[in-house]
Amino acid sequence: MASQTHKIESESPTGADPEVIREEDATVEAGNSQEEPHAAPPESPALSLSESSAVPTPTASATASPQLPSSPTCSEEPVVRRKSRSGRPISANPGVMSPVLRQTSNPSSSGLERRQSRRYSRILPIDTSEAPATPALPSPTKESPPEDNSVRSESRSNSIFGSLLRPEKAPNSSPIKRFQWFKHNNLSGSVVSPMQSTDSLVPGPRSDFVLRRINATNEQRQGEEAKEDFRSGIRELQQNFAEMTRESDRYAGIDWEFWSQVVQDFELVARTQSLHLRKAIQGGFPPELRGILWQLIASSKSAALEHLYSSLAAETSPHEGAIEKDLDRTSMAKQVDRASLMRLLKAYSLFDPEVGYTQGMAFLAVPLLFDLSEYDAFCLFVQLMKGYDFRSLFLPEMPGLHLKLYQFERLIEDRLETVHTHLKRQGVLPSMYASQWFLTLFAYKFPLSLVERIFDIVVAEGYEAVLRFGFALIVKSADRILQLDFDDLLPFLKDIIFDCYVETPNDLVKDASLVELTPSVLAKYELEHQELNRFERERNEQIDSLRSSNSRLTLQVRQLETSLAELNLEHVEIANKMVESGLENARLTFENEELQREVDFLRQAVVDESDKVDLLKKVEELSEIRRRLESQIGGLQDALSELATASPRLK
Repeated sequence: MASQTHKIESESPTGADPEVIREEDATVEAGNSQEEPHAAPPESPALSLSESSAVPTPTASATASPQLPSSPTCSEEPVVRRKSRSGRPISANPGVMSPVLRQTSNPSSSGLERRQSRRYSRILPIDTSEAPATPALPSPTKESPPEDNSVRSESRSNSIFGSLLRPEKAPNSSPIKRFQWFKHNNLSGSVVSPMQSTDSLVPGPRSDFVLRRINATNEQRQGEEAKEDFRSGIRELQQNFAEMTRESDRYAGIDWEFWSQVVQDFELVARTQSLHLRKAIQGGFPPELRGILWQLIASSKSAALEHLYSSLAAETSPHEGAIEKDLDRTSMAKQVDRASLMRLLKAYSLFDPEVGYTQGMAFLAVPLLFDLSEYDAFCLFVQLMKGYDFRSLFLPEMPGLHLKLYQFERLIEDRLETVHTHLKRQGVLPSMYASQWFLTLFAYKFPLSLVERIFDIVVAEGYEAVLRFGFALIVKSADRILQLDFDDLLPFLKDIIFDCYVETPNDLVKDASLVELTPSVLAKYELEHQELNRFERERNEQIDSLRSSNSRLTLQVRQLETSLAELNLEHVEIANKMVESGLENARLTFENEELQREVDFLRQAVVDESDKVDLLKKVEELSEIRRRLESQIGGLQDALSELATASPRLK
């Protein structure tokens, strides 16, 4: 994929005052290829992402390609940016595509990727050689009504959310396909440039965050008791400020008139002097007023919370052991009273049992204790956790951290696609290196003075400001990131990336202020994240359902296997019995045959014996006849004898 290059302007190319408002409509009309001659702009230092590889252009003659510099540090080159009527940056040569945000289409990429590539190809280039200086308008005075960008931002927001509320029907398919459809249909608008010039200080993205933060704070004050507690806290802060103004000679360099207006009515100043307030926030709150301003802007002063803190600090928390261990590992904890820090963290763990204590909270509490009393620091800590939704970062599932990491990744994907592609190919996710950034507000690495500056912006604009600081770090070191592989990327992103600002820490605040970020963009990312989570939940539910069904089927299979094993055993037993029965049957058959032969023999013997009996009977009969005959013969003999005896007499 083609590499990308990006430059961050650090000064106005026209040399005008930073408060000068850039003309929103460019003098070049859309579709007009003829440019009027302009004087070459004066050089101004700029941060750049080095051109890492050649990017083909639509013109046939364009053959030169930017190359990576040999030095790993960020180079500085002059750059001029103008805007068209639609707000997109354009150049004097409309025929050349910018290597900054253009994404070339890969023939092997998916349809969704090709559709996304067309989003970036709509951005016109930044040409440093022929771009004319943008004419500037005089800055409005305090008496003139403030420029109202609410219509422009509201219309942009309405167009975005209109597409979200009235999309085409999502495909009824798998969660991943529906998420791709959602991402394409709802995030298909043009991508703004990663950074904006300091000469375009118009009320808009930054003031939107400040006003949104004010509205969120106002919504928290529900009920007369809460409102009275808030008014009482504001009066006390105003009294403290009044006491300091009486000693204003001791504090040189403070714009007492402006800060007095801020203390008296911060919301009014935010709505009527947004440019001045934005410059003041970026420049940092005066150290002497920082504690008062933090409490006033965050509306954290609360007598009820202070009273509650007295009782909570005296109780025992189950998290004390973990807090003690973390304080031993937290170098920043040495800059404040350890006992006070311990009591504050312990009290909050009791105040919010759902969160309790999580590693990293000490980094948030130290700057507060450094500029505030222990009671005021606890009140502001509670407001940051609940009112600014820091607690979502520390909940067991860390939903807030996952959202910020996703928004951060999408920000890089939309505005530094080459860097995003490189990190993705190397398998480096924001959760691997940016979690500490967002959990500690960079306090684990930066000095306390710079952390306080970050807190100034976060208190005024909300936690979303941290995304700009993280994005500025990536932009500053993008050329170096593109040269590293996985083994070197993680150490670089976790530690070495901060070296660019070691000597000039104020430049980080300045570069972060140049990052153009609007609530509507973050809202789109949040809706996308919610939709992705919903798809993920649906997929997990499907997986859980399939797993449950699989478990039931597995149990049934195991039961059937057990039954089959029992049947097999029974079958074997029956087969064995059948074999035994067959053998027994064969034996009995053999015995039966033997017995049958014996029976036949006996039957023959019986027949023979019957014949013998008949013969015996006949013999007996013959014997009887013989006896009778013998008896008759004897009688006849006797008769003969008698006849013989009688015969002589008869003679």
